[in-house]
Amino acid sequence: MTAEIFISILPTALALVAMWVKLNGDLEKVKGRLYVLESERTEIKTLLKELQQGVEDIRLHMARQ
Repeated sequence: MTAEIFISILPTALALVAMWVKLNGDLEKVKGRLYVLESERTEIKTLLKELQQGVEDIRLHMARQ
């Protein structure tokens, strides 16, 4: 009877382990993607600040003329 219980529980335990491994892999992918998106956001903010400064410089030059 103990062997029957073990045989019936083993597939469930293996499925749980497999699901845990898959979820951890998916979580790492999401973390990596989030890191990339955050770094791109920082880069975009920097570019927008540079663009704003350039527009202000153009306005100043046009106002002087």
